[in-house]
Amino acid sequence: MPFVFFILGLSLSVVRWEPAFFDVALPLVALLGYRCFAWRFRHALAFLLVGLFIFSHLPSLLIALWGVHDPVVPWGRAVFYALVTFYLALVSLLFMGIKQNFSIHFFGGYLGGALLSSLFGVFAFLGMPGLESLLWGGSRLVGLFKDPNVFGAFLVPALLFLLAQSFRRKPLWLLTFLLFMAALLLSLSRGAWVNFLVALVVWTFLRPKARWPLILLMFSLFIATFLYATLLLGDTFSSRLGFQPYDRDRFSKQAEALVAFWEDPIGKGPGSAEYFLEYATHNSYVRLAFETGWVSLCFWLAFVGLSMAYALRCGLKQGSLLHEIIFASLAGILAESFVIDTLHWRHMWIMLGLAWSGYACALSDHPSRARGGPDASSGAPEGLPGQG
Repeated sequence: MPFVFFILGLSLSVVRWEPAFFDVALPLVALLGYRCFAWRFRHALAFLLVGLFIFSHLPSLLIALWGVHDPVVPWGRAVFYALVTFYLALVSLLFMGIKQNFSIHFFGGYLGGALLSSLFGVFAFLGMPGLESLLWGGSRLVGLFKDPNVFGAFLVPALLFLLAQSFRRKPLWLLTFLLFMAALLLSLSRGAWVNFLVALVVWTFLRPKARWPLILLMFSLFIATFLYATLLLGDTFSSRLGFQPYDRDRFSKQAEALVAFWEDPIGKGPGSAEYFLEYATHNSYVRLAFETGWVSLCFWLAFVGLSMAYALRCGLKQGSLLHEIIFASLAGILAESFVIDTLHWRHMWIMLGLAWSGYACALSDHPSRARGGPDASSGAPEGLPGQG
């Protein structure tokens, strides 16, 4: 089963087609490997919030199916969009119960998928024949994703893990970090850049004394790579740094959605923004409020906030590197959610679930190791969840 979870994590990097390989494989893994999951009483509140989040969609969904609003949202669109949201929420609940050693193998597959996507994406950028489909619009790295914004954000947790491993002074980890950094920059996603910088700052401030020297070095490398990419790509890169022509449309539609939200707090129906606004909201908070109402938005924020609080507790109290990465990555996603629709990102919901996964062994600089605590000799890879 460990290899199966590794492949499942690897499959997250292949989402060009729907349903994705991950969506097909997950039910099989859950059925055949049901012993790899175990839920605890501490998950009860998270289950309740997710259940209320799903239930809060029903009023707006029924209104959309009844055809109350004009224009009428096609029932297929409303039902499909709601079902995708429900499915991802259930995926989060499933990953809450994943046992610790299997979460390690899953995250290993996640790293492997990010590595392959970045490597082949960079090769495509360098002009290797046969890889043209890995570039979006001929210039932006997209890997095996459909959207370069999602591809760039997918790399952030992997970048944080590689950065943590750089503390062990292993050159291979640093080289891989630089590869991921290049792929992130070449995705030309402003949202993903903000995501990474926010996650980096949050992760650093969790243990500032131990991390700020290396972070300062990595930030310098980021700026240097950024400047080099600007010189290498010229207008293609520098044009992404400023205000885009379509940004004005985005902000005006968001303002229009907020006005409509105050007039109709129940919501227009799942997936309805493109029909009423004739434009995607490019803001997860605005989309939820506009489509499914303020109650749905509050339950989602409560679930995300509680998941992050639990991840932070595991990271600081138990010294779990994986939970620290999850906390920082979710902080980055929340920041990017102001400019991108992130509600249907698989890796976001998986991170929300993994935030609740079991006990973790302490970092080498955590007090529990210094005291010779029970985790000091767990035998697990440093900073990752211990066995048992």
